[in-house]
Amino acid sequence: MTSKLIKIYFFTVLLLSDFVLFAQDDEDPGNGFDDGGTVEDPIVPINTQMIWLLLMGIAFAFYYFRKLQLKK
Repeated sequence: MTSKLIKIYFFTVLLLSDFVLFAQDDEDPGNGFDDGGTVEDPIVPINTQMIWLLLMGIAFAFYYFRKLQLKK
C-alpha cells in the first residue's frame, strides 16, 4: 500500500511540475531595451488545447494497462 502511494505521489509531482516550471507572472516584462538592448520574448499563455493531450495520455495509459492485464 505504501509503495502504491509513493508511486501516485511521484506521478503527481512529475505531472504538475511542468506547469510550475513554465508558469509566468502577470507583470509586463517591458521591451528589454532599458537594460542593455536585448529584446525579451513576449508572454505566451498556456495553450487550452493541452486538455486534449492529457485526455489522449489517459486513454493510452488505460489501453496499455488494460492490455497488460488481459495478457496475464
